[in-house]
Amino acid sequence: MSLVTAVLTQNECSVVSDGRISSPDGAIYYEAFKKFRVFDDRFIILGGGYQDPLIEFWHNLENTTLPLSWRTIEEYLRTYMTKTVRYYVLNHGDAGAGPVATIVLAGINDDGKIAAHAFTNDGYGMYDKQFLEPDPGKVTVIACPPPEYPNAQQLLVRNLHQLGPQHYLDAQINTQLTVAETAFSVNAKSFGAILTKDGTLQEIERGQIAI
Repeated sequence: MSLVTAVLTQNECSVVSDGRISSPDGAIYYEAFKKFRVFDDRFIILGGGYQDPLIEFWHNLENTTLPLSWRTIEEYLRTYMTKTVRYYVLNHGDAGAGPVATIVLAGINDDGKIAAHAFTNDGYGMYDKQFLEPDPGKVTVIACPPPEYPNAQQLLVRNLHQLGPQHYLDAQINTQLTVAETAFSVNAKSFGAILTKDGTLQEIERGQIAI
């Protein structure tokens, strides 16, 4: 379980994740696990809910011999989330009643635009939603919240309004820290990345792990 968020603007994509990997029964496996990975300096693959399918998908992309494009990853994700991830979710819980698996492709699409495409499977089926580049001055917010804090996206929107333009990463981290106060599956270790439309990538790491 986890909290991962993405904020899209006309010129950049900002993603943030916490660092905890835990199980529904309360076991903690990792406290400093970054839940996104960057491919070809253009594509960010991030995920919430079950993490095993996300890690397997990363490995599949790393091992493919095909050139990566936005469309190629989209089609691969659609098939992977429809079949492989559905079986995983069904084998680890009750369809529609437990954690889900969500994987998001974000970054720069084949047209050079900032975009995202989110795929979720809850055991019943696969659901996806595309997010196109926002208009100037607008933002698009995507959140994969933990079960204990389903309103994390609304909290992020409020934090964005309070902090104002150009403070997207801070708003995302503030949201994560608030959620971490009450959600066991989220910790205060923050990993973030900002990818601009010209391909500039900046990664950050904040927070200490409690011993």
